[in-house]
Amino acid sequence: MKHKLLSLLLLFVLASCSSDDDKANATGDGSYFEINVNGETVSLPWSTFSANENCEYIYAGVMDVPESFGTQFRMEFELSKSGHIKKVRFYDFSDDNRHYETVDFAPAETFSITNFNYNAANRQLYFEFEGDLFEMGIPGNKKYISGKMQYNDTNSITCGFFPHQLTVDNGAMHFTNTVTSTSADGVIYSFYSDHGYVMRIQSDTAIENRETGSYAFTAGSNFRILLYKYIGALKLTPTANINPSDWQAYNCTGTITVDSHNLQPFPHTTGTFTLRATDAGGNVVFDNLTGSFEM
Repeated sequence: MKHKLLSLLLLFVLASCSSDDDKANATGDGSYFEINVNGETVSLPWSTFSANENCEYIYAGVMDVPESFGTQFRMEFELSKSGHIKKVRFYDFSDDNRHYETVDFAPAETFSITNFNYNAANRQLYFEFEGDLFEMGIPGNKKYISGKMQYNDTNSITCGFFPHQLTVDNGAMHFTNTVTSTSADGVIYSFYSDHGYVMRIQSDTAIENRETGSYAFTAGSNFRILLYKYIGALKLTPTANINPSDWQAYNCTGTITVDSHNLQPFPHTTGTFTLRATDAGGNVVFDNLTGSFEM
């Protein structure tokens, strides 16, 4: 819920500009945004786009398009600080306000961010983008969009909470969305990757209540890791509902280590894990998969 609210709060309030003769901004710092949509390419004035960094994510987008461009739109990027997709949105005001987004669960399967570079020290952000975005509720309707963005005045906003993060060391998964759910049975920390994996740390008590140390786990342990791969059809829905038949479950065994409980800058727990994952036929999918978490 925090991330959804954060996305709404970080919508960009940008001033209108009628000139698109070049891609340099008024201060000449070289920022530009180029886009091709509906077969039309345009370089947008600096005052129409913006970017900032907040809580381990990059928020970038276009809010005001010159009238000379045939398609009036708003476009929003939510990316990890390493350039992986959390969500990309496109609102086409020229076509009955149609709303397009990256697909549920596996956004990088149909839309790509390439040549990403973010330098927090000098506030420079660059990336290229290309792929299909799908209309909300009408998966057969999609829009192909490409372009690139250079922004040299990226703001860094102080985070008001400690973001949950999980990293896998071998680079096979890049987790960009997190969901925490609680019940009488305990807590499940779910991490969704841009290529359709979800890793869950399931515990019969909140992670901050765990003693530091290492915990071996199997499928029946009360503190364990579960791993799934999305195998359903690519789709876009308002609520991204979980349909169990769309996911392949792996059997995981391994060790979770709770390293530390910390109070600054906000209360959080750090740890590491190693696991072996096999499919229903006993075939090894991941052997000695290692990673770390902060939450």
